[in-house]
Formats: sequence, C-alpha cells, structure tokens
Amino acid sequence: MSSPLAYLTNVWHPSRFQGAHKRWSYFEGYYFKLVDAQQGIAMAIIPGLSYDAHGEGHAFIQVLDGVAKTAEYHQYDITDFALAPEKSSDHDPSQGSKTSFELHIGNSRFHESGCEVVLPNLQLSLKHVSPITWPWKWWSPGAMGPFSFVPGMECRHGVVSLHHAIHGSLQRKNESEIQLSSSTVGYIEKDWGKSFPRGWVWLQTNHLAGETEPCCLMVSAGRVPWITGAFRGFIAALYFRGEFHPFTTYNRASFDLELSKDSAHMVFSRGTSRRNAGKGKTLTITAYHAPGVDLISPLPSDGMHGRVNESLLATAEVRFSEEGKTILDTTANWLGFEIGGDAASWK
Repeated sequence: MSSPLAYLTNVWHPSRFQGAHKRWSYFEGYYFKLVDAQQGIAMAIIPGLSYDAHGEGHAFIQVLDGVAKTAEYHQYDITDFALAPEKSSDHDPSQGSKTSFELHIGNSRFHESGCEVVLPNLQLSLKHVSPITWPWKWWSPGAMGPFSFVPGMECRHGVVSLHHAIHGSLQRKNESEIQLSSSTVGYIEKDWGKSFPRGWVWLQTNHLAGETEPCCLMVSAGRVPWITGAFRGFIAALYFRGEFHPFTTYNRASFDLELSKDSAHMVFSRGTSRRNAGKGKTLTITAYHAPGVDLISPLPSDGMHGRVNESLLATAEVRFSEEGKTILDTTANWLGFEIGGDAASWK
C-alpha cells in the first residue's frame, strides 16, 4: 500500500497517479503524443483505467495513428494494471512511485522519462529528453492552479511535459523497425475524475512555423459541471523562445470562443482591460478541422462508452501580442484538435 503521506500530498504532484483509492465512477488517463515530422509520423498513446458506477473496472491502452487515421482500444483486466515498483498481492494500484508516475499495463510501461509499449500491432521504445514542465508553486501546483484544491470537480487536467525530445524506435506489425529522427518531439498530459466536461475544446502542438527552439501551444477548455450548475473553465498556454505565457480561469484571463462547422476561433486575453488598453497579452487562435478518428472517452457513471473525434493533422493560425505589439504571427502544424460533448452547452 502507498503511504498516507504520499496519498495526502498527491495534490501537489498532479503527474502522479491520483486514483489509488477510487473504485466507482472514476477514470484516469495519460496522453503521450509523439510527432516525427521528418518521417511523417504522428501518434498518441493513451494508457489508463476506468471504473463505472457499479465498480466494474478495466485498464486500457488506446492508440491513435493520426496519419493513418486509425484508432485501437486495447482493454485489460484491472489486475493487469499496476504502479512501480511492482504489483501488490491484492492488485491495489496505490502501490508505486512517490514523486512521479510509472504505469504498468500488461507488458507495457509508461513513465515521465519514456515508455515501452508492447501491443499486437505496435511496439514502441521511447526515451524522453529535456522535458519542459508547467511552472510549479505550492499554491498553484500545475495546470489546474489553485483549482487543484477545490473539491467536487468532475474532471481535472494536468500537463506533465509541455515539450520534450524523443529518442527511440517503433515497429508496426509485419513492417521493419523505424528509428525516429532527431527532430521527434512529444507532449504529455493527463485527465482524471468522473467524466469529461459537458462540452469541450482541446488542441495541442509543438510545431509553430518559423520557430526553431522548443515550443508548445495547448488549450483545454470545457463547460464544467459544478454544484450550482456549470461554468466555463479554461487552461491555455503558449511556450516559445524560452518564455511561458499562461491564460487560465484562475489568473483572470478572458476567453472568447466562436465555433463553426469548419473551425474554432479563440481569443485569450490577460491584463487588457479598458483601463489598460493596448497593454497586457492576447493570444488568438483559429483552428481548422481536419479528418480524424473516433476515440473512446469516459461518460458520467458509465465508464468508457463515449466517443470523440480527434485529428493530429489539423492546422491553426496563431497570433500572440504583448503590450500592443505582435510578437508571434504564424501557423501551427501537426495540431491535435478535438471538439467534444454538447456544443450547445457553450452558449
């Protein structure tokens, strides 16, 4: 069993597995994204577990191939899920790492420093190098900020790595092994709770045209169920040229969203009130839909029975200004992009 201290301090370490004592209406999943633009490879590997309202649970590894536009969902018995260093005798997932995470699902292993994936149609051996993480403060431990301490939220979000280089190889069934190029990069995030929001918009990329240094653009915005109804929560961040620019509900940023059949137009502003006209920061994103594939997602009390279409080949126009001056005006490529749930809930 994990120590009580480790369990109580999990809130300050969102990258850890959080669901050690959850057995009903709960899911937790990590999202490992890798893009080798040089060789035309874009994939997301999603390991996790899920329990429905009756306590029926299973572990899973979901694989999205963004270029082939295919998705596979590999389901495992809950006893095939464990945390490092090893599986306990009663299959309690609470055992494991005290400061980070290391998941074992079947013969596959996932951790902050890489993953080893063994599936019928795919084998991956990846090492993550030089990760860039979300800034940490004791009162704002990660992407959720002070909301990390608020009880009763149905879904929580964490960013494990904004950007890292990837060394390694992949091999598909009946194909030769591919050594990833030196330009391969990745991103890791996670979600946990009872269900996804009623409606949400998500996007992420590490490819901004013209930028040669590590960069990341991510948005996770949703209509979040709450005790008194629901509210619009959002976490957005732009990292480029060594600087981190967050726009979130808790740092008093504003967020405007326009959805259409072909695109989503988003404007995030911080410190740009009438009194400070021409000052502050503004991030404008127009993301364009691209053909994708349906992924399995959690539903309230019903386990993994939802569906959401995601593409890893979307594009976006991105503009960032500070103190009234345009600092970045570019195109995002290899964009992961999805709009899920009830679109009407945004109104």
